[in-house]
Amino acid sequence: MIHAFFGLSARADAAHAALIVADAFTVIGKPVTLLRLTLPDEAQFPLRSVVSELLTVVERRIEDANAIGPALDGELPGATSTDAQVILDLPPAGLRDAGVLARIDVAVATVGTSAFSEYEAATMIASLPARADAGLRPVAPPWLLACGGGGNSATVAALGRNVGLQAAALAARQPSRILPAALPALGRRDAQRVADGDRTTRTLSAGLAIAAALRMVAAMPEASHADPETFARFLLETTGRNTLPDERDAGERLHELADEVAGIAEGTKPTDDDLAGAPRLEDWTVDKRSVRVVSGTVFAHPVLPDGSHITTSDLYASDGETWARTLSRYYLLGHRADRRDGRSRH
Repeated sequence: MIHAFFGLSARADAAHAALIVADAFTVIGKPVTLLRLTLPDEAQFPLRSVVSELLTVVERRIEDANAIGPALDGELPGATSTDAQVILDLPPAGLRDAGVLARIDVAVATVGTSAFSEYEAATMIASLPARADAGLRPVAPPWLLACGGGGNSATVAALGRNVGLQAAALAARQPSRILPAALPALGRRDAQRVADGDRTTRTLSAGLAIAAALRMVAAMPEASHADPETFARFLLETTGRNTLPDERDAGERLHELADEVAGIAEGTKPTDDDLAGAPRLEDWTVDKRSVRVVSGTVFAHPVLPDGSHITTSDLYASDGETWARTLSRYYLLGHRADRRDGRSRH
């Protein structure tokens, strides 16, 4: 099965997706060939320190976009086998070549969370060739992979809604097809591990979900959308469970909360999609719970005068000695109150 990732605005998302999905297929025991074609001004993969026996990575430099098809013809016959998965990381210009698309089983365009990225995806869909070149099978529009944000169902739903509206405004002749899995925003640690050929829990979780989505859409090439129940079945077959754990870190949760609160203030949230899959509470009450904070005498605060005794907003991280990060800002930690007399209380 041949899957191709095309990065619309930049190739970093497509490269990360290709590496993460290739790794996920090896985890479930599938041999994988990852082929990356780069133009003269594009970066190749960094040197990888972790190598899997099931993964073969091939990189080829091509002169221009017209060379994508011939390069695939030269590489793909030797890369396929009965049980193998082929992952392609291709220049975005390949999306405008019906001949290239006809060589691929599943074409995926990676789309960021910005409004311009969504508009770019809608424009791409509106400009796709309606039919393949003579002698080749008809070309379906690529599936869109949401990249960034929390990488969860809300990210997927937002991409479908926003791109669909813009594509309709552009009178697109093709539907906007959204993969039911997403690539979360990668922190530096996650991205470095992926570049090294390694993985984290978050990248493996995302990779398995995307791999299940690719297997599903490969089995239904003419589908105009991804059915949630069908995806749950493929997810169960791929990972042994029909849902995946929520691997969002604190930063991602806070970013998502900020976006939601802004939407509520604007009157655009919650949407029907937001509430459709939400859990329900019965016999509920509004309670209070304590959270960790730091209190002390503050100096050099941007608003409060030196010597003010304050209690900070919620404490999210600290090394316990020299710094603390609250919801609002960082604080430098000086003398601790229970250690000024030389004693420490626990």
